[in-house]
Amino acid sequence: QWADPSTVTLLRFAARHLVDVPATFMLAFRPIPRGHELERFVDTSIRDGALRVTLGPLDDDAVADLVESLVGHPPGPQLRSFVASAAGNPFYVTELVEALAADGRLQTVDGMVDADAASVPVAFRGAVVRYLRFLGDSQLALLRWAAVLGSRFSPVDLATVSGSPLDSVLAVLEEGVRAGIVVHDGERLAFRHDLLREALYADMGVAVRRSLHLKAGRALAAAGGAPLEVAHHVVRGPAAQDDTAVDWLLAAVRHAIDLGTKAELLESALERVTAADRRSAEIGAKAIVIMGQTGRVAGAEALADRLRVSLDEKDAVLLSAALAEA
Repeated sequence: QWADPSTVTLLRFAARHLVDVPATFMLAFRPIPRGHELERFVDTSIRDGALRVTLGPLDDDAVADLVESLVGHPPGPQLRSFVASAAGNPFYVTELVEALAADGRLQTVDGMVDADAASVPVAFRGAVVRYLRFLGDSQLALLRWAAVLGSRFSPVDLATVSGSPLDSVLAVLEEGVRAGIVVHDGERLAFRHDLLREALYADMGVAVRRSLHLKAGRALAAAGGAPLEVAHHVVRGPAAQDDTAVDWLLAAVRHAIDLGTKAELLESALERVTAADRRSAEIGAKAIVIMGQTGRVAGAEALADRLRVSLDEKDAVLLSAALAEA
């Protein structure tokens, strides 16, 4: 894909004049980027009978062999599980293993190399972002927004949160599909590799991520988004006092089915109301009951103790009743 016009001219000349010579030319290139001259040469070669082979992902055994060639020993279960998120892409596997080694997060135990890794190494995140810069800054910025939305996302939601025209979003996503960065997943699109999405997401830093989640939540809310989708971003945004955010979180509680999700939403709402706000007792009481239903009795008691300090007698009784139920 880095062939300059002179190289392509030479290839064209050789292919035309060496047809009777026992020689084979093999070209390797990514789907994108590639220049117009190379594109035309590839198309002409295929029409003239050249064989085009699209390489698929490595299978699990091949990935294990690749890792062993890099570290000198077979990979252990944790390392195999970690590199599995690369979905068989040898570039991501190689960069990830080298980044883990550079961070000192690989260890040899019983003749196997295993990983002590809970998150993607910084060096790997940088390598992925540098790799994607061929798309251009505006396209990379759009993929960052996609990473904020999650592993799977809607093009319409991406246009909404990024403020970009839908036509422009679809053009960038189509290029991303050609490059193997995203894939079609029913009515949505998805990052082809979990590591890719995680690297883009983590590379932004905590403060930037929280700001983008807050902006995404507001944009989706203004567009009539579902309460649970809006709340997903509100929870991950800054925990500052915000009455509108509290309203969306409470609306999401009414739509949620999972008790653990309800508790998380209520606790997030409590972080966004002042102790003097009358709603804090009502929200706290609901959270305490649900925490008890999910077996978090100690957490329910601690929450009640924290809230009682700033409540009047009537509200304190409300918390006591909730704690008794828990």
